[in-house]
Amino acid sequence: MTMKNNPALRRKAAAAALMFVAALLLILPSGCRSHKQVVIPTEVVQGTWTRMQAPLTLSLESPTRASVSATATMVRDSSVVVSLRMFGMEVAVVSLTTDTLLVLDKYHKLAIVQPVSEVLRDLPLSISDLQDIMTGRQGMELSGRMNAPIGDFTPVWTITETLRTLAVKVADSERFRVEYTDPVSTPYGVLSGDVLLSGTHSGKEIAARLEWNYSRAKWNADVPLRTIALPANYRITTFRQLLNGFSQ
Repeated sequence: MTMKNNPALRRKAAAAALMFVAALLLILPSGCRSHKQVVIPTEVVQGTWTRMQAPLTLSLESPTRASVSATATMVRDSSVVVSLRMFGMEVAVVSLTTDTLLVLDKYHKLAIVQPVSEVLRDLPLSISDLQDIMTGRQGMELSGRMNAPIGDFTPVWTITETLRTLAVKVADSERFRVEYTDPVSTPYGVLSGDVLLSGTHSGKEIAARLEWNYSRAKWNADVPLRTIALPANYRITTFRQLLNGFSQ
């Protein structure tokens, strides 16, 4: 029986996808983990892309484990669309624009709609900043002020021969940490093939990994635009209600 005809399997797939999304949203407003040993190239970034699309694997590593395949489509400083798939079927879509976060659970026909200002709260990050954090672009400068405080916001880099770590602090409290390994040379500089985000929420460590396949990436004019809209037959809900529904 295929997943299309198996409601239990489709529900499980949707749960895995949305658990990962929920973990990322908890990490952002909240802060550490082990890493792989690699040698980081010292390539200088020449220019940047205007559009990018690449497949990746999203893995939730703590407090529970789940994994899902995905494709990220980005327009520089404008939007991020992540299509989450299991067994060849799209089970969830996440769309982030300059003003709105939209998450669609395609199994239950549920949607989450939130202003970006509520998601990021007191983190002064632009869409370009989030794109660079997701891909680990070497030489990134968050809001053009890397390693300089912005009010109570302070991005702090720790760079060694084997690891690049970004710790984002607000009022001296670490909100989240990102560890970059597996550096990959692309037409637009060195990006990280392995990105580990971690943080704490309600005393629990949350860790999520993005494993990019840049060998299959598309750039600029080769990337089709994808705009996500809220379907008329979807019901708006919250993350808590959404995740509770998976037990039904």
